[in-house]
Amino acid sequence: QDLIDGRYLLDDRSWRWNREASQQLAFDLQQKTRVSLKFYADEKSFVSALALHDNVGDQYCLRIIDTFVDTEEELYAIVTEWDDTTLAKMLDTGRLLLPEILVIVRSLALLLDRYEVLGLVETLLDPSRIVRIGRDWKMINFDHLLPAGQWMRVDVEISGPAYLSPEVASAWRTA
Repeated sequence: QDLIDGRYLLDDRSWRWNREASQQLAFDLQQKTRVSLKFYADEKSFVSALALHDNVGDQYCLRIIDTFVDTEEELYAIVTEWDDTTLAKMLDTGRLLLPEILVIVRSLALLLDRYEVLGLVETLLDPSRIVRIGRDWKMINFDHLLPAGQWMRVDVEISGPAYLSPEVASAWRTA
């Protein structure tokens, strides 16, 4: 099973579909380019992801190149554009110049604004989840989006002296 859908050569040749959501990087033999394959555990999450891609738009998220479904294996996948240049890698080099920093900030501000318009909140804005496609910077997936107003549990571990604003300390005392 080296080729997925007859055209995608996975980086991780040992990967096997175990009916759990996952993301794999691959090489598209037809287009001769790097791609990301996002596998979904069920049809409902696959259809939801497609709808979310449509709502967010290619300007803000990775452009969909292909989709495929294998009903026999219960395999649902979305194939998107990819580039190995993550913001984390760029930050590690220490070579970001002001014009590029401005492009990054603008791209992320537009993305977060789009999420707000759609009533969504990004809960993990991490440099390893942001990839450069051409001159744009895009989020690699929607795994950490929540509808605005939805509660989420946050565990905080403090190791050392910490300052809490009076408002936060008051809220913790009354909770």
